[in-house]
Amino acid sequence: MAKKATKKKPADPQPIERDTYTQVDREPHLCPYCGHAGRTDYQKVRHLDGPVSINGKAYDRVEWRRTSCKKCRRKRIDRTLYPLGSVRQTVGND
Repeated sequence: MAKKATKKKPADPQPIERDTYTQVDREPHLCPYCGHAGRTDYQKVRHLDGPVSINGKAYDRVEWRRTSCKKCRRKRIDRTLYPLGSVRQTVGND
């Protein structure tokens, strides 16, 4: 009796590169590649309450927001720095 032909297994999928993001510090946040101001909605907003020291300057808060350009579709992280005294500290609803 002849052996039944078997189908070949598909090749293992190629590893996917991690998303790469470029950090932008300018206001308004423009795409560093094409200069376009249009962006998608912010995702994965992270913040660090301070005082925080970055490059020798002190800040009350730092926020990072992931987004991508609507024109060229490249991904970036918009970073906003809040200088000391600009963020009001609240303790509770007394």
